[in-house]
Amino acid sequence: MSVLHATSVAVAAVVLSVGFSATARAAIPCANRAEAALPSDAYYVGPSEAIQLPALLRQHHRVRLAPGEDYRHSPTITLQSNDAIYGAAGTRTSAIVVTPGTHGAIVSGVVPEALEFPPSNLPTSQNCFERFAARTYAQQPLTLRNVLVENNLFLDVGQIVVDTSQTGRVANNRFIRTLVHGSAPVAVLRGRGPGSEDRNVFLWMNALGPIGDGVLIDGESQVNIIGLDAENWNQHGQATRPAMMSVSGTRIFRGYILQGGAALPAPTRYLDVSATAVELAGVRLYKAANPAVRVADTVAAFTNLLPINVTLENHAGGQLQLTAFENGNDSVTVQGADEDHPAHPRTPAVTAWEAPHLRAISDAYGRDGLRQPATAPDSRDYLQHLIDTSKIAVIPAGTYYISGPLKLRNGQGIVGAGADRTTIVAKSADVDLIEGADHYEQKHSTSFSLIDVTLQGGRVGIRHDEKGAGKGAQFNLTHLSHVVIRDMGEAGISISGIYGWDNNLIDNVTFYRVPVGIKQTPSAWYVSAALNGDVEGMNYMDKNVFYHCQFDEVGIGMELTAKRANGLNACVECVFRHNRFGAMRLTWNVSTVVANSDFVENGGDPVIASNLPIGIVASRFVDGSGKSFLDSDAICEGCKFLHAGSGITSVGHEGSRLLLINSASTGVPLGTVSRALLMNSSLRETGKLRAKVAEISGGASRAVVPGTVQPAEQLLRQW
Repeated sequence: MSVLHATSVAVAAVVLSVGFSATARAAIPCANRAEAALPSDAYYVGPSEAIQLPALLRQHHRVRLAPGEDYRHSPTITLQSNDAIYGAAGTRTSAIVVTPGTHGAIVSGVVPEALEFPPSNLPTSQNCFERFAARTYAQQPLTLRNVLVENNLFLDVGQIVVDTSQTGRVANNRFIRTLVHGSAPVAVLRGRGPGSEDRNVFLWMNALGPIGDGVLIDGESQVNIIGLDAENWNQHGQATRPAMMSVSGTRIFRGYILQGGAALPAPTRYLDVSATAVELAGVRLYKAANPAVRVADTVAAFTNLLPINVTLENHAGGQLQLTAFENGNDSVTVQGADEDHPAHPRTPAVTAWEAPHLRAISDAYGRDGLRQPATAPDSRDYLQHLIDTSKIAVIPAGTYYISGPLKLRNGQGIVGAGADRTTIVAKSADVDLIEGADHYEQKHSTSFSLIDVTLQGGRVGIRHDEKGAGKGAQFNLTHLSHVVIRDMGEAGISISGIYGWDNNLIDNVTFYRVPVGIKQTPSAWYVSAALNGDVEGMNYMDKNVFYHCQFDEVGIGMELTAKRANGLNACVECVFRHNRFGAMRLTWNVSTVVANSDFVENGGDPVIASNLPIGIVASRFVDGSGKSFLDSDAICEGCKFLHAGSGITSVGHEGSRLLLINSASTGVPLGTVSRALLMNSSLRETGKLRAKVAEISGGASRAVVPGTVQPAEQLLRQW
């Protein structure tokens, strides 16, 4: 097997070559494992052996369960250090108890009746819990009470209860994709007030229709929430607080890219916040009580950047307040410019999240493999029979050539032996490899699984359109994991003419040598939500999280064109490398989040194009042939812009307006932007200013808040 490149190595080499001072990086080793979703070297435990599962885990330490099967008649499972349990496509188990002090353990693709952490003062750390939340049936909330739980990854989470009000510490954990539908409260974080050491990051959260409270935070040291969508909260009037999210007795609260609204007769507020320091950026609301946000008089430092449709009741008693670009205007207002004010937010050097280390792209079959399909045996009927008779077809290692698409209906799927071991190749260039086949005319939820396989050649890797899936198909809760889609003629994934893609987690998917990685095509007849409403065929994409995905040597990485606006899609720890015409092309995408991702030597003007504000945090940009990186109203926190070789890219698109926070550039110019607000950010255009906050307008710069600039990301960090 030849390896074309390892993306993370390439990025690291560029960073070092330009001499950029490296921020200390914190790693959770299991978070960057380069294994399959179902590693073949893990001991296989079949459904008939469920009663023996705890004993087999003790004997082998790494076990692999059958996709979609039910192991709940197993006794309670005890998880210890370096254990691993793998499942897929909704594999269910009895409760899993995490032994206090456990480290290096993995629970992935397995949905237990409960994931339990017994009270203890032994540190449970460096573990990865992925795709473990139930969505369609009851599961106990993830409860961390009187425990010492730190430096863990929780990916794809349901209800959360953190309670260290009596004892314990829950800190430096990464909660990525918290999704709760209907249940309440969505999350409870309760610390010990001034004595609390709880500091955690919540990256992407969806609170859809909680019957009562949404997010309750009290007595925490620090909480960072990046990307939150709340819809129709307090549906049954059971809330105990007057706002969807209530923050009290907390030292620092940061909320970036928060959106939502409650289309109810008497909606309550969106946010009540009482903390020493509050930072809000990119809050966008469509319906809530008036005022929608209440800031208490206990707040000593308050920052509010690019709020849209946010009615504010501000009682902040401190002297430090800054508001910028409210409702899209150009105004910047500041109160309390003394850098020595005791409430002035400090930005000390931090330990940031490690950059993504994604699996190297293999050329095991490569383009030479595309010369063989015409004469190769046709495996289409064999594979389709497996799918139709097994629901989840488990395909052995090998190369399978197909003359037509494999059709997946609701609940069906394909699981290979690994993306480098199971490959499905189109016999001709006009073949779509995977198609939806439900033919739903009315709105109907549907899902599919595609795991540990490579799709190669042909026209489109996965096609969902009105002819196959049907205009009523709404894809959600799919399991698309550890897949390579390469050498396609049109797109990796094509979505057109259906109801939509809503609330999906797509992880470890590689798009290689395709014109467009993910292509959303709007229906020609659909004008807008205001005119047409939510109807079959509107073809929207909402709340899809792309995690550990890479787009390499493609034309455009993501081309998401909406008419009924998309909302809160996210790229988390993704890599865009050598995208010829741009990494992202977003039209009518609301509150998009890009986090801890790498953009390396891409084309485009800009590389990330969006006609609506976008939130980018802790990401790295290496210049290339593209003329600019960012579109207007981009909010960039903890970003680094690096010049390498002959790259010509500037930070901002010509005439754009930017918000740069805790960001820095080495050799990359800001560009001819119309206006920019730089907060604790270092660019050559502000090199002579001693300004903690600087404003650039019409080519001229001025100091808004004096002070020494020390850029260091504050959102995705360890403490």
